[in-house]
Amino acid sequence: MYVQVDVKPSSGSMVEIELVATNTGSALALHWGALQPGRSEWVVPPAGMRLPEGTTRTHDDAALRTPFKTSGSNSTLKIEIDNPGLESIEFVIVDEAQNKWFKNNGQNFQVHMRPPAGPHHQGQQHSATAGSIGRKNRDVMQLLSKNASTGDQVNEATGTTSAKCTVLDLFIKSLQEKHGSQVLCKKVFKLGEKEILAPPPGIVPAGSTLLEMACESPFSDAELNGLHHQVLEIELDEDSYRGMPFVLRSNQTWIKNGTSDFYLDFSRRTAKSSEGTSDGSKGTAKALLETIADLEEDAQRSLMHRFNIAADLIDQAKDAGQLGLAGLLVWMRFMATRQLIWNKNYNVKPREISQAQDRFTDNLQSLYKMYPQHREMLRMIMYTVGRGGQGDVGQRIRDEILVIQRNNDCMGGMMEEWHQKLHNNTSPDDVVICQALMDYMSSDLDIKVYWDTLNKNGITKERLLSYDHPIHSEPNLKSEQKEGLLRDLTNYMRSLKAVHSGADLESAIGTCTGYTSESQGFMVGVEVNPVKGLPSGFPELLKFVLDHIEDKSVESLVEGLLEARAELRTLLLSSTERLKDLIFLDIALDSTVRTAIERSFENLNNAAPEKIMYFISLVVENLALSTDDNENLLCCLKGWNHALEMSKHSDDQWALYAKAFLDRTRLALATKGEEYHGILQPSAEYLGSLLGIEQWTVNIFTEEIIRSGSAASLSLLLNRLDPVLRNVANLGSWQIISPVDVAGYVVVVDQLLTVQHKSYDKPTILVVKGVKGEEEIPDGVVAVLTPDMPDVLSHVSVRARNSKVLFATCFDPNILSELEQNKGKVGAKSRNIAYLNGKVPSWVSVPTSVALPFGTFETVLSDKINKEVAQKVKILTEKLDQGELGALNEIRNVLLNLTAPTYLVSELKEKMQGSGMPWPGDEGEQRWEQAWTAIKKVWASKWNERAYLSTRKVKLDHSNLSMAVLVQQVVSADYAFVIHTTNPSSGERSEIYAEVVKGLGETLVGAYPGRAMSFVCSKDNLESPKVLGYPSKPIGLFIQKSIIFRSDSNGEDLEGYAGAGLYDSVPMDKEEQVVLDYTTDPLITDCSFRTSTLSSIARAGYDIEQLYGGSPQDIEGVVKDGKIYIVQTRPQM
Repeated sequence: MYVQVDVKPSSGSMVEIELVATNTGSALALHWGALQPGRSEWVVPPAGMRLPEGTTRTHDDAALRTPFKTSGSNSTLKIEIDNPGLESIEFVIVDEAQNKWFKNNGQNFQVHMRPPAGPHHQGQQHSATAGSIGRKNRDVMQLLSKNASTGDQVNEATGTTSAKCTVLDLFIKSLQEKHGSQVLCKKVFKLGEKEILAPPPGIVPAGSTLLEMACESPFSDAELNGLHHQVLEIELDEDSYRGMPFVLRSNQTWIKNGTSDFYLDFSRRTAKSSEGTSDGSKGTAKALLETIADLEEDAQRSLMHRFNIAADLIDQAKDAGQLGLAGLLVWMRFMATRQLIWNKNYNVKPREISQAQDRFTDNLQSLYKMYPQHREMLRMIMYTVGRGGQGDVGQRIRDEILVIQRNNDCMGGMMEEWHQKLHNNTSPDDVVICQALMDYMSSDLDIKVYWDTLNKNGITKERLLSYDHPIHSEPNLKSEQKEGLLRDLTNYMRSLKAVHSGADLESAIGTCTGYTSESQGFMVGVEVNPVKGLPSGFPELLKFVLDHIEDKSVESLVEGLLEARAELRTLLLSSTERLKDLIFLDIALDSTVRTAIERSFENLNNAAPEKIMYFISLVVENLALSTDDNENLLCCLKGWNHALEMSKHSDDQWALYAKAFLDRTRLALATKGEEYHGILQPSAEYLGSLLGIEQWTVNIFTEEIIRSGSAASLSLLLNRLDPVLRNVANLGSWQIISPVDVAGYVVVVDQLLTVQHKSYDKPTILVVKGVKGEEEIPDGVVAVLTPDMPDVLSHVSVRARNSKVLFATCFDPNILSELEQNKGKVGAKSRNIAYLNGKVPSWVSVPTSVALPFGTFETVLSDKINKEVAQKVKILTEKLDQGELGALNEIRNVLLNLTAPTYLVSELKEKMQGSGMPWPGDEGEQRWEQAWTAIKKVWASKWNERAYLSTRKVKLDHSNLSMAVLVQQVVSADYAFVIHTTNPSSGERSEIYAEVVKGLGETLVGAYPGRAMSFVCSKDNLESPKVLGYPSKPIGLFIQKSIIFRSDSNGEDLEGYAGAGLYDSVPMDKEEQVVLDYTTDPLITDCSFRTSTLSSIARAGYDIEQLYGGSPQDIEGVVKDGKIYIVQTRPQM
């Protein structure tokens, strides 16, 4: 698909924008807004402006949606804008039928209507005083980063690929389509010193000439899809050869890969990622990891070799996508944590290490520009590697140590041994050794301080002796050398960190803002030019940061660091010159925020909750600036800011509101931890096994990655605030870290550590007095309950979530005491909807619905047109009866092949149209197929594993279970709710309990994380609902006009059988997932709106209960434009 945009000035300030989309396959819509001068976030054009026909506002009032007009294979759209205050429009294109969004390389399209505003429209400048920084008043959502995971949709929208196709690209595409296999065409260097042998005579192509150590084979002319080319085919036995080095000759001209031979690495014939292997490589870029393992022996020769090998593997990692980059990160992390050998029998100059480092980080910089969706992973790799640098910066490490020795008269002993190491193989250890020497000098030559600094950073006496040029001696310096050595080592540290550290702030700032050495007789003439295009006032902002880096009170420092990161963000999103230097500056700013926050923990011990909340908001902002998809974190940040405002104005709901955002933030951290675990841990385990890494290191790999970032600091702050908020808001006594429904035998233990390796032979609920966070969860344990509050990112918390074990903190000692005393003990829809019609009050609506009754499925399956499906189901049912649970999934898949008998289609059409519902078939055959597929999915859900095992558990005959389908119009809900007309927590019959979510109710009744808004209401006073908790669910589901097919089994409401929710309800159209911003939701922010809405929900529940003679009801419904719709009701169990 191609899109052409024309902008035509009309009369006065009128501008006409015409969009033409060619080769479109289905109806398109423009999702758009307008930009004002000096603003980066779009706005919805003001009311009164003339909009194209059919334009609607989205449910959150954040954008307009305008349909294209289709003519043949083209679609057109005209927009007239008569508002001089609007500078441009911003948009994406939506294929609504397929829920497909077309973007411009992961960003919105933007069309300028008028020249951009001049400098006078820029935002306010920074105002820095001696002790504080004035932050710009920017909208939090300007920091939004939502990167597409793939680029294929972008290409369809623009009609182009992200890089211009060459003739070779087109040829390779044709060749792959012809043979149905991948072409190994990427450039790979020959690595190491492998022996090159001539091929055996049996495999050489016709016309070849065998030479002593090689073979010369001619190419032949060929044509494919109109492309003329030359080709040479060589057939090799499977797995007989690892690779093929070669060069090309044209007459007397030799063509090489730079100065090296070309090299085809045959290991790359394997799949990009391994999904179902049994060798521990599932979920990894297996071929890449095995290549890394093969090359590790070469990499151990020196850091120069390691970084050059890593640079050579960049293409292969890129081709494997996220898993490939994860593999590189794991390898570099093993190196950085000294799990791999840095140097073995090879002398290399510091300049050569620096150049190799520079080459590798240049390649990472290129990927950072090209693949926005991988920036987070690339930052993490760069953090482990360090900056590097061509020429001078690496050579200075070698030269300056000699100057230091000469100037300070320390030519022998430990200083000379260190010099020899630096001369031949500098490494990140040298940063630690330099710091240890400086600490030693500063402590009046206390040798214990020297060893403390080394050991604290992982350098032992044995490690010093293991270098190719070992360090045997301790420093033995004199007090008169102290002043000069401290001065020169402080300057020397800049050179060491410039090469080896990816997170040193001072060297990162110096590299970006420029510096000239001021030392006498040392580093004279060293000059680094500033990066061009830095924001106005940025150098002063960075100077403020450096001036306050040691402040005991860190608020102003952290504010300055975050302001610098926010200013830097625009440059990081563009292809800026020296982008790598800016990335390393951002990494250093990020790291300094974390260390500053950790330094402040002691000062927060007796701090007011408002101060802790403010620190939480700072860390959330820092984490959002380091995260690729950060919309949820930014909504959390807005929530914390709003909670602070509520507290400032003495709103009595502030603590309850803040608790909701604490839960949402905790959930975001847990989700991020699980994401990292899924991406990184398999690679750590597989590569660790290939390289012989110690198992304990592998086991905690992902946890250590997480703890090295801001997430760990944030988690500690949340833990500190949680009990305070619970106390202020009078909340309950439990914090659920891993929510799971369980039953088991209660066992009381003192410390989880003492039983972590035990195995329990029956389902066990452990009541544990002490949990440190590093323990394993014993086999057979289904729940861990404790008064301790381990970190949500701790090892045991991660293990609980991954293993589906209930893990909860109890703050009430009385409840725990009761649990300990329990040691050893085991812890009808369609009919009702029809009944409600015409009986509920006029202000309550019931969506139009019809039912496919019990027996319809069995009738369809027995129809002769479905004979083959019925036979397969019979065979699979027999397998299921023999205990083969795998047959459940097979049955569900087979049932999707059912054909709808003509009589069923006719009768359903008649019933739906007769009740006023739209018939899907009127919109085309495709729409009826969508509806029919949804019906089949509801029927097939009878065979989902959870439901099947539930019937067996209560000894119900699964074959006697029947499934009706309730066909119902979907109300495009603003909110959805569930009401229990008897409070389920207390059993109080006089009190209604309800939960409310934004959007559709699937996030409430389905397994969507987070909490709903909850409230209770006395039946004697329905006008005064009491909020128990604000919502923390990060996601809302929304849908346009559609139909939903709801399950209704004859077993759902049987006593002893928890059938409700076991079977699927399937909408005909896919819901849109939206990250929720509660700070703009009137149900949260408008007290009168909230009271009115919750009161209406409670009143509807009370009236429906009365219709059923006072019998307690479990009711589902939605709110749309203030009107209540009841979707279903059933007896409350």
